This record gives sequence, structure tokens and C-alpha cells, in this order.
Amino acid sequence: MLKNHYKVELNYPLKSLSWYGDQLIDIVGGHVLIDFDGNVSDPRIGYSGFPFDGIIMSSCSKYAVIFETFGTKGLLLEDLKAIREINRSYYCSRSFEFPVSFLERKGQPPLLVYCPDQYNVLEVEEFHSGQRLGVNSNREPEDFFFSRFVMSPDSQHFINLGWQWHPVELSRLFSVSNLLSDVSYADKGDELRWFQLMEHDNDGWYRIPTACFIDSKTICIYTTNLEANPGEGSLDLVDIKTNKILRRVETDILMGMIYPLSSSHVLNLNGEISIVNLVTGQIDYKVEGVSAPNRDSVIGSSKDMFPLMAYKRDKRRLAVTNDKQLHILEFEKNPTKRPGFMNFPIPSLPDVFR
Repeated sequence: MLKNHYKVELNYPLKSLSWYGDQLIDIVGGHVLIDFDGNVSDPRIGYSGFPFDGIIMSSCSKYAVIFETFGTKGLLLEDLKAIREINRSYYCSRSFEFPVSFLERKGQPPLLVYCPDQYNVLEVEEFHSGQRLGVNSNREPEDFFFSRFVMSPDSQHFINLGWQWHPVELSRLFSVSNLLSDVSYADKGDELRWFQLMEHDNDGWYRIPTACFIDSKTICIYTTNLEANPGEGSLDLVDIKTNKILRRVETDILMGMIYPLSSSHVLNLNGEISIVNLVTGQIDYKVEGVSAPNRDSVIGSSKDMFPLMAYKRDKRRLAVTNDKQLHILEFEKNPTKRPGFMNFPIPSLPDVFR
């Protein structure tokens, strides 16, 4: 299941982590670059004066947002330089993840989608100017807390993993084209997919704490009853066009953040790192000796941010910090062999930005 395991020794803990092309970068900690040869650049002036810990990066690595995941402040960057600040509503902000994502556009800066005024009102803004698209004073939003965004590979859809007062985690699917045509589309509950109600018996509330896109047409969601024991639930493959469940398998595994490896396997981060089989509902492989963040819900606190991690979908690479070590795990799509292991000593620290 694991193709390669790279290990890089660090002089100090990282403050943020994101893929930057085929390298890794800690923007908050001083634009520190790390490559597969174990080279680590010296920190430069960063943004560690404010407790930023979250980051999203555009596919071209030119645009980024750093933010306090369980706070209200964010900062937009272009070519690693600050452009403007953003904020979200204070309401319950210490208890759920900052909702922010990019809507990619060919040959243009991405659009920014987040909740600048109210927790339940999604807005779309121009990256540089902050001008909003489709301003509508007659919006009637549902009482839904937007939180973690999950984008489809073709950037045409996104899932928002949010919640509603009980509290219970819910999941909604959006069409990007519909949103750009009319931003109030985000408010119309009848046009959104409430996955926890699909094909389940009417035997109580269901929560969906995590989901991912297997491909641009199929999503994997983890559904569990509020009264179920921890880990008891189902993994469903759902066709986003028909809203029908293609396959369901029961599982007793506590699912955290999940990422696609293939049509039959997902990577599961729930304090540990494992590969879960979507046919059997069981763990096929577990990475030993490496801790992962345990963010099994968008509802949490700042302590849930660590260890830091970043996943690169197209290469099936997971980077995760463990104190002063950085582990880079490269997974097989159709695994057949045991991993190699490479342990890099810390090198002399070149400034790779020069």
C-alpha cells in the first residue's frame, strides 16, 4: 500500500504545511521550503506573529490563503506576498473550522468563496479587489454552519462539510456553475443534497462528519447514527448526478479526514494513518510509527490541528509533521509491495529561494 516513506529531520517544528509544486512549504514559519532530497531552507520573514495554522493553495501555487482554523482572521497571498486580509463571523468561530476555498479559473486569479459576514451566508469574491459576485439583498439562507470545503478534481463541484444546531454534522454538495450564476443558490436548501437522509431508515439523526471525491462524478461519504457507538457507520459511494448510492458498506472504523487513493480505497486520518477498503469496510494497511491529526469532525478546537498535514491528490502523497520530523508518505494506487524507507539527515540549509 505504501510505495515510499521519506523522513526529513527538522531544526524546529513547522507552523504550517502545504504542497508547493513538488516541494513542501511552511509559509507561516518563514517561507521554509523542503524538498525530497531533504533540503530545508532557512526561515525568512513569515507570519508567526499571528496564530495562523491553516492554509489553502491554488493548483498553480501562485495564490494562497493562510488563516487561523479556529479563529476569524485570514490573509490572502500572491507569490507569497500579502494582498489583503479577510475575516469571518465571530459566532462559534472557536468551535468549528474556518470555511474558505478557491474556485479555480483558467488564466485568471481564483475566486474566493467563504462566509465574511454571517456563518450561514456563502459569498464569492474577486481575489484582489474583494468585490463580491452576484450581490443579492433578498437572500434567505438556511441555518447551516459552513465549514470545511472539499473540491472535485475538475473544480466543477464542491462539498461543504458543515453542521447545524444539535450539533450534528451535515454535508452539502454544490455546483460551481450554479453558484456563479446566482450566489443565492447557496441558500436554497431544496436544491442542496442532504446526504444523511438518503436511503436510510427513519430511525434517528444521522451525521456525516467526513467525505471526499473519488473522482469528478463520485463521492465517498461516511455516515453514522448519532446514537451509534464510535466507529459504527457506513461508507457510501454516491453518484453526484443522480444522487443515488452506488455502493454501501458497513464499517466499524472511526473515520477522520479521508482522501482518495483509488475507486476502492481511501486514506483515513484519525490519529493514525490507514488505508480503508471501500468494498469490505476494513483496514487493508496501517502506517506504523507516524501520528496523524485526529480531525474526525469540523467541530473541534485549535488543539485538533496538530500534527500538521498536507495531501497531494495527483501524486497520492501525504506529508505529516511529528514534532521535529517530517514524514512524506507516497502511496500506491494499486499496491502490491511493501514500502521502501529513506531517512535523510539534515543538510546544510541552503536558501532555495535565491
